[in-house]
Amino acid sequence: MADPTSLVATQTIAMPQPSPLPPPGAATDYKIVKGDTLGTIATHHKVTLKALMDANPGVDPLKLQLGATIHIPAPAPAVAAPSGGAPAVDLSPGEQLYTVKSGDSLSAIATAHHTTIKALRAANNLKTDAIKVGQKLKIPAGGTTTAPATTPATP
Repeated sequence: MADPTSLVATQTIAMPQPSPLPPPGAATDYKIVKGDTLGTIATHHKVTLKALMDANPGVDPLKLQLGATIHIPAPAPAVAAPSGGAPAVDLSPGEQLYTVKSGDSLSAIATAHHTTIKALRAANNLKTDAIKVGQKLKIPAGGTTTAPATTPATP
């Protein structure tokens, strides 16, 4: 009879292999966790918000369900930024570019930038007040992100 220790030394044990990760740039699925927005998910996975929304037509971006699985499309090929680092949107002198965040409204953005809803709608060719997270809005010239200077009251 063989020595039991020699049998153990010659046996091989098959270890389960981890499931392969999808290759970089491949489409995948993602499980929604607390604090997620479609904008943050899109940014994290290097896809556009539009591509993420197009890949998940039945998902309401304002009512993400914890634990729900959404489809993440393959990232688009990187596009070189315009020379000089200028934004892709044409801005007139004095205009700023603002990215819509979760909870924003056109009214709140107008107030924060000392402009009007009408001016925002005109600058961005908006037909309604509806905006989406991740959307880029032009802030018309004359708007500012700083509070107006206060002058001391005179007696």
